[in-house]
Amino acid sequence: MDRQGTPRILTERGTTLFEMLAVLVPTMILAAGAIGFFSTQNRIQLQQDQAVSMEDNLRAAMTIVGDSVRTAGCAVPRDNLDLWINWTADFDQQPIAVTTAGAHGDRVSIAACSPQPVARLTAFAAAGATSIAVASDFAGFAVSDLFNTSDKSLLVLGEGQHAIVRSVNPPSLTIDTDPSTPGDQGLDRAFLAGTPITRVDVTTFEVDPSELPANLSIDRHRGERERVAEGIEHLRLITVEPGRRYRLSLRARQASFAGEGSLPTRTLVSDIRIRN
Repeated sequence: MDRQGTPRILTERGTTLFEMLAVLVPTMILAAGAIGFFSTQNRIQLQQDQAVSMEDNLRAAMTIVGDSVRTAGCAVPRDNLDLWINWTADFDQQPIAVTTAGAHGDRVSIAACSPQPVARLTAFAAAGATSIAVASDFAGFAVSDLFNTSDKSLLVLGEGQHAIVRSVNPPSLTIDTDPSTPGDQGLDRAFLAGTPITRVDVTTFEVDPSELPANLSIDRHRGERERVAEGIEHLRLITVEPGRRYRLSLRARQASFAGEGSLPTRTLVSDIRIRN
């Protein structure tokens, strides 16, 4: 009421649409900016992570292939290699066989001895013998696990007596020391019990484009290939000096993600000298 006792009606003005917009629009602009900032930062972090992953895969692949090339020829026969290694047609006279595999580079096969003996003689083996008694050097592996007549057939007795396994009858192996001559040929000389036996294996590297991204695979000629490194799209091995020096080149491509255009690549090159 006023002083005269007359009732007075109080009125309050509400918030107008324009006032609400004046508050909401700047807030929305700030929120949109924050979302864009964090999205950009997340994208940059993802790109950096993928670049690091590409670099790691590339260097890992270079180490694996490079180390295999360096050991090529270890205890491998020097002549008629295509007769000694009869489970793949890649080789002629060199322990490294390179064949072109199309747009993804080369298919590289490497022959080398096992890094340590796989078995030992359990009895004296006379000169001219075509049967030897052996025992596994690895617990849990039988003689039949270590040798066969195909991809585990080339062995090295002692420091240089090569032989092909013609049959496996544990604990005995029937061998042939000269595949260029008809019939099984015996040992060149006698060997004592306990003489170590190593095995020559073949490892094949090539790019597998069947998956995206492409990956570098390894085939140990055991019936299936294994993945070595993801993102490797090209492999090249150039002969500098046959049987002595090679130049290895690997190219990787960064993994893709939504919204990405042209993807960056990285190439590593290494000059490799064979140790043997």
